Amino acid sequence: MEPEQDAHVIEQRATRTWVGRDGIVRAQIRPGAEFTRADSVAALNATRALVPNLPALVVVDCSELRSADRESRSYFESSEAKGTLLAMAIVFGSPVSRMIVSFFMRLVRPDFKVGAFSSEEDAVSWLQGLER
Repeated sequence: MEPEQDAHVIEQRATRTWVGRDGIVRAQIRPGAEFTRADSVAALNATRALVPNLPALVVVDCSELRSADRESRSYFESSEAKGTLLAMAIVFGSPVSRMIVSFFMRLVRPDFKVGAFSSEEDAVSWLQGLER
């Protein structure tokens, strides 16, 4: 997952975030990142900065994520996060990222739809099929 050449990319400690030409936000978690609550806050703040009309559709590539602590996952359920996302499609790659995605989907109950996919193409297709 790479940004288009003209995309405005927000670089953060654990993520790179941009909006694709299709209007879908892409968030790429950096290889080996150990995601914290501060990273979740920063990621949603980047989405808010990039998307003027919330809620947003987001694809998160966590294929090289090392870990995500409980606070980072539970932030997505918080009142601070409400209304930012309509849906999040999470792309996993490694067994570790697949396990983290599985935990997220079982334990966290955000106010938006969440799906897990093995490819960006499937994730984008799912998001495009959702009613706004």
